[in-house]
Amino acid sequence: LVGSRMFIAGIILLFYTTIKYKNLHIKKEHITLLICLTIYNIYLTNILEIWGLSQIQSTKTCMIYSLSPFVSAVFGFYTLKETLNRNKIIGLSIGLIAILLNTEEIHTISKLHLNYAELAVLIAVLTSVYGWCLLKKLLEYGYSPLLLNGISMLIGGILILIHSYIVGEKW
Repeated sequence: LVGSRMFIAGIILLFYTTIKYKNLHIKKEHITLLICLTIYNIYLTNILEIWGLSQIQSTKTCMIYSLSPFVSAVFGFYTLKETLNRNKIIGLSIGLIAILLNTEEIHTISKLHLNYAELAVLIAVLTSVYGWCLLKKLLEYGYSPLLLNGISMLIGGILILIHSYIVGEKW
């Protein structure tokens, strides 16, 4: 289902981008970044998250995904040379306090033993955040977010559909 949704959304975004901008050109030196965006932000994130969700409770998945802002801050620092300004520090502090005050989430954390499913969801968080960093880097080269998302969703959707077929999912 996710592969079909990504594939169709990619077609729609590219169709709209073609009409609006009439230019779908990607420079040769940026193709590697676009392929990485597709693999990390669409393919790996969705495959790992879906498998992890099939094995563990959705509350545990949400708790693991609540780490995204903290992972984003670290990835942004190392991959995009971003720094933490006052607003980011305040936002991260509020997020950390919210996690610490949520007794149910603390209880979930205490049960976290990182089995394969939990590890898959954690890797999905990492690949998702890294994918967003790649998207931001590509946007700095002047590409339309519609174009980048359209291409990555179309190709990522195809990869997910191929993966689904290979593992024998019943369509």
